Formats: sequence, structure tokens, C-alpha cells
Amino acid sequence: MNNKTLTLAILIISSHSVLAQAPPWAWATGMGGVDEDQANGMVMDVDDNRYIVGTTDSDTLQFGSYILPLDDHLSTDLFLCKYGQDDMVQWALGVKDISSWPWPSIQFNANGQLTITGSTFADTVFFGDGITLVEPQGGGFAWWNFRATYDVDGNILDAQDVTYDTYRETKRVRDADGNSYAIGWFSQPSITFGSTTLMNEGARDGFLVKFDTLDNVLWAIQVGGGGWDYVVDIAVDEMGDHVVIVGSFDGASLEIGSAILTNSGAGTDGFIARIASNGSLH
Repeated sequence: MNNKTLTLAILIISSHSVLAQAPPWAWATGMGGVDEDQANGMVMDVDDNRYIVGTTDSDTLQFGSYILPLDDHLSTDLFLCKYGQDDMVQWALGVKDISSWPWPSIQFNANGQLTITGSTFADTVFFGDGITLVEPQGGGFAWWNFRATYDVDGNILDAQDVTYDTYRETKRVRDADGNSYAIGWFSQPSITFGSTTLMNEGARDGFLVKFDTLDNVLWAIQVGGGGWDYVVDIAVDEMGDHVVIVGSFDGASLEIGSAILTNSGAGTDGFIARIASNGSLH
């Protein structure tokens, strides 16, 4: 650990504006410890409760007056917390021995439960209540992916490894019908989702995959070129007819489905793309 202190802030800003006046602050609070801590994702339910997932290198995390001890801390841990309508922490919990850079995401599943997705190269991950996952490759120092399900009171319900070697799912979102869309990257020569095989075109390619309500693959498309290509975020439109992805690429060109983008110079370019719910590019 280093001794750097990094405090995270959750800022809720009123949307009202009056002519040229700056909008008033509603509230702000911090979460953090004595080491590297960061929030990585948040979802909000219909009752204005907020559920936040993040990572920490600290032995103890403080959420306002709420203190979460992380005993026997050996590596990066994951945390999950809930803020209620009164902007106070209702509960917070830790997931042990995640190792570095888990890049967790959070979303509601079709049953209204919380689904946490992340990556790790730890030998064993401890979710609490006797639920653990062991690195599936058996050799250590291999990235693997996990998905954990919690109820809205913070109780762990299930945890699974969802692993492909040198593959990482970085975010998953769900539409109003319960279908989900996953983004991520892979660096092995090929990767297969359902009946679709994607072939790597460079050092690292991105992907977008759609699953039905039972997690069956409906379609998958590749986002790749000759360099390091990433899909970093995704959103579903209000009608559920399209998803929008954004990311970056540093090769001479990038293919997204049938579209080809050309790099504007000798560096990294960004991109944005809209894909229909049937997988076609719009």
C-alpha cells in the first residue's frame, strides 16, 4: 500500500436553474480510507435509493459516520454500499482479495436484485456467508471474471465465475424487457459467444454481446482493428430500440460491425456508435 489518501465524493446536484444563477447543491459526502479508493458504478431504484460499487486498497473505509472494517487486508478489495432516501448509508460490505483492477460494474437484474460483475487474478475471492470462488485456470496469475448477485439489503445470493482466458467483461446493462448487453475486450486469437466466433484483429479488440433474460447469447459483434481497441461504456435508449457504445482505438482503422472508422492521426482516437437491438449498426 502507499500512503496516498484519495477521498471519493458523491455529488447530487439539483436540476433546477434560475436564469444565470448557479444550481444549488443538494448534498455531498465522501467515502474513503488512507489508501487508493474509488467508486466505479452506481444504480438507483424507483425509491431513490442508490447502490454503489467500487474498489479500495484501505484497511478501513468510512462513509460519513459509517465505518466498514476490512480485516486481514492483503490486496485490493471490492465494496458495495447503499445510500437511502435520507442520503445516509444504510449498509456497506466488502468482498475480499479481489487483487488489482477489478473494474466492477453494477446493475439490476430482471428480479430486481443487484448484479456485480468484475475481473481479478486472485487465487480465491471471498464474498461472505461461506460463498467463495476459486481461480478456474488453476495456475495463478490468470485473469478471470466473476458475477455476484445480492439482494437490496446486501445479502449475497450467488456468485459465479464467467471466465474466458485473456478476456474481460467490463460492463453490463439491461433493457426494459430484461435483456442484457455486455461490453469488454479480449486479447486471445478468438473468442466465442454462443454460435458467434470473433477473431482478434490486433493486440486487443472490444466486443458487444446481447443476452436474453436467461443469459442465452442472442448476438455478438466485434469492435476491433490493428491496435489496442476498447469499448469503455454503454447505455440503452429509453425505448430499448438501440444501445450506444463509446470507446477508443489507436490503430489505423477500426471496424464496428459493417462500419470502418479511420484514425485521424498518429495516436488514439475515440468513437461513438449506435447499434439497434437486433445487432445492426445505425
